[in-house]
Amino acid sequence: MIDSGSELNFIHPEFAKAFGIKLQKIEKPFKVAGLGHGVLTVNKETEKCILRLRNHLEIIQLYSLKIPDVDIILGVPWIDKHCPLNYHDAKKISFGSGYCARHCNNGKRKRRNRKRTKKSDSKEKAEKLKSLLDHPTVET
Repeated sequence: MIDSGSELNFIHPEFAKAFGIKLQKIEKPFKVAGLGHGVLTVNKETEKCILRLRNHLEIIQLYSLKIPDVDIILGVPWIDKHCPLNYHDAKKISFGSGYCARHCNNGKRKRRNRKRTKKSDSKEKAEKLKSLLDHPTVET
């Protein structure tokens, strides 16, 4: 879930476990509210992992939080960094920011009339990045 009301990025601990992402304790646990389930304590974060949204790849760390019915929340820090364009009618997200062009989209800015990247190309890219960095991959 992309949530502009969330001040941080979160992952459900069971989802992290399912993808083989290790959790580590943070030095200063903190509390969060506003999820409709009272005040929750955050005391762990993920190791660095790869987040893949189609052909968009990045290394990210997320705080662990038992969020009912949600696997991942990408909040304001992620939104500010990537400036995604959300097309609700088409159910698509576009990553055309300069940051993504340099860091997440294999150095290429997406263009409207550009041929789609083959799924196999995206998987190859994820595998190459994973082998170079030896981080678990979260695919959404």
